[in-house]
Amino acid sequence: MRRAVSASGIWKRLTHHLAPLIHAYRLNEQRWDGPVAKTLGSLSVADWMQGALLPGEVRHMLVGLRGFFLADPANLSLLSLVDQVASGSPGKGGMYRIVGGNDRLSDALASILGNRLLLRHEVLAVSQSKTNVRVRIRAGNHESWLRSDYLILALPATRVRMLDIRSPLPREQAAAISTLSYGPVTKTLLQFDRRFWEKPNQRLAYGTNLPIGALWDANEQQKGRAGILCLMAGGTTSAATRRLLSRAGTAGLVRALDWLGKGRKKLVAMQSVTWEKNPWVQGGYAVFGPKYDPTLRSWLARPCGRILFAGEHTSLRWQGYMNGAVESGLRAAAEIQALTR
Repeated sequence: MRRAVSASGIWKRLTHHLAPLIHAYRLNEQRWDGPVAKTLGSLSVADWMQGALLPGEVRHMLVGLRGFFLADPANLSLLSLVDQVASGSPGKGGMYRIVGGNDRLSDALASILGNRLLLRHEVLAVSQSKTNVRVRIRAGNHESWLRSDYLILALPATRVRMLDIRSPLPREQAAAISTLSYGPVTKTLLQFDRRFWEKPNQRLAYGTNLPIGALWDANEQQKGRAGILCLMAGGTTSAATRRLLSRAGTAGLVRALDWLGKGRKKLVAMQSVTWEKNPWVQGGYAVFGPKYDPTLRSWLARPCGRILFAGEHTSLRWQGYMNGAVESGLRAAAEIQALTR
């Protein structure tokens, strides 16, 4: 999509076409159980697009949303789309950043723990009794057991299902974890000596159907001529971005941005990460596809004895966001407090 179109206008059109489904979903109190959720959950967005009389720009937007959901229309549950549209546009509301970078949050938490924080340790197995939890860990070639009163597993589901959990999870919970998909995504940061894309009174954030995926100004709240563009290539565009980089290098990626502005562009630095290639995550964040049973979603966050679960995939309000990861950790901590009373 090489022509910029008003995102708010297209979003309103999408909302109009989804209105009957949104109405039914709200009557269902936006729950992920019951016939309404089951029907919506069993269809892909592509299934719905095939039968709907949608304007071309709405179809382009639905493809471009793979930079948000990390899934192409065929791999995204219609329930996920209806849930998001019922909650409002992804871009509405204020955008906030941590001064100095997001790592200041993890650094602050790490400083509280001190030498109790064990880095470069892999969790291998978990067992629990009525009085404690034991966790088997590996550091290099050395393995050992840790004992604690409770365990919060904040690992992605892709890693939880690789653990040797010797106190079996309930059948529904095991299914919820084992069938959850994670979206492929290549995220690229491009730092330029000046912000050639900047226009008066206009914030930069685009969903596109180009191989580079979605993009936005990654430091719009900072002063100075230099700037950073963030490219979020989700779904099939993750592989497309990698092919573009392999074939044409960073220069090819920069040329793909010519539609933003034809002025001089000097690239200062570049960093690209493909999250599905990361063995500790195997994807960007959780994706609820048409093959996922929506009634299982609540099981992702349910405690199992002394084992509790956190992570963006367990969040209902902020799934896929750092907010969801942080708030789910606070929720798990509150659950431990409740269990100890």
